[in-house]
Amino acid sequence: MRKTFILLLLSIFLIIQVFAQNRTIVGKITDDKGQPLAGVSINALGADKKVIATAVSGSNGEYTIHVGESVKGLQFSHIGLDEQYIPIGNKGVINLSLSASSKDLSEVVVTGYGLQKKSNTTAAIVKVGGEQLADKPFASIDQMLQGAAAGVQAVATTGQPGANQQVRIRGVGSFSLAASQLYM
Repeated sequence: MRKTFILLLLSIFLIIQVFAQNRTIVGKITDDKGQPLAGVSINALGADKKVIATAVSGSNGEYTIHVGESVKGLQFSHIGLDEQYIPIGNKGVINLSLSASSKDLSEVVVTGYGLQKKSNTTAAIVKVGGEQLADKPFASIDQMLQGAAAGVQAVATTGQPGANQQVRIRGVGSFSLAASQLYM
């Protein structure tokens, strides 16, 4: 009885090992010039293209990822570089060189009047961030903006406490009447 129990236990252990065949894939990722790339995302994809495991390359461009039998390939991606999919087959080492993406990222500037590309921006633009407004002892945003950027004026139209103020950017004549009189 004891020998049968041990034999049964060993066969269960063997079956678990057969079905859980995990393997490790290692490699190094470089750029076009042969320099190591840090922060490259490595996704292990199954047959249905679902992500099964993930890893990130280290500062020396090297990575290690543990994959199961269901993994069919690795997808490598990094911002500004072309994404690549490599079928793994029986490989244990996959070294890769990623090239610069042909898709250009363009900078965009959000202004108070719309959205435009940075290259099309011809006017002086001022950024007023939360850190500049944090220590001001005013109750409303329009009062905080007064004096925070050149050309911004917050003008009270009435003397009542809590009344809306008229916010002017570069005065009345710089922009049309609708754009220069923003009500908060």
